[in-house]
Amino acid sequence: MYPRLFLLGTILLLCTLTLPAQSGQVIYKLISTAERHATLDEAAKSLPPEQREGFKTSMKGMEAEYPQMRFELLYTSEHAQYRLIPYLPVGDKLGHIMAKSTTGANNVYYRNTQKQEKIKQVEQTGQRINVQMPYEEYEWAITEEERYIGQYACKKATAVVDYYDKGRERQIYYEIEAWFTPEIPLPYGPKGMDGLPGLVLEAGVVGKPWSTFTIDSLTEGLSAEQQKDIRLKKGKTISKKEYDAYNEQQIKSRQ
Repeated sequence: MYPRLFLLGTILLLCTLTLPAQSGQVIYKLISTAERHATLDEAAKSLPPEQREGFKTSMKGMEAEYPQMRFELLYTSEHAQYRLIPYLPVGDKLGHIMAKSTTGANNVYYRNTQKQEKIKQVEQTGQRINVQMPYEEYEWAITEEERYIGQYACKKATAVVDYYDKGRERQIYYEIEAWFTPEIPLPYGPKGMDGLPGLVLEAGVVGKPWSTFTIDSLTEGLSAEQQKDIRLKKGKTISKKEYDAYNEQQIKSRQ
């Protein structure tokens, strides 16, 4: 009888050791995989002369912020939350504001696999708003390309975003590239770039400078306090359609 119990215990231990982590913390950093389309001097030419130096100072401040920024994804098999880790600004005030705005750092991204729920939490006029996003927001095409990111074997996936922005009255088109690892089969990723059959370790907009989020560290397991932090804070819940209509109205009111 004892040999059988020992064999059973050994099998259970081996199964436990080979199971993928069902909770953890990923820290992402920003990298630039593309060059700026124009120099600061070229970009400033469209502005009045008195505004050009201020514009260039803010742009330099914004680009100085990017390497300092870190983002945290806390996850379990049930849900995950992604957000900016607070840090001290290194550039001017406007550059800091621009860096946060262009990276989605003002928002919190939440995904719940049990409720099939995806939420982008924003703050407007001092109010916390939970925007209900499509659970399968992206139509991913998984390619045959593979590479290692750190110790994890990853597969490449791409998705195209194509829609008409009524507020800005122009067509929006861009491509997202994501690298996910099937070794951690949970559908989470940075800045809402998720929904793949594995944890996204790197993702960003193709051809856009400073838009790629890549893993800085991954720690398996969460403390009780970290698991509490995943819970989304309460706020007013609205649909994406309502949110888009509000933004459209705000843009038109400033014109």
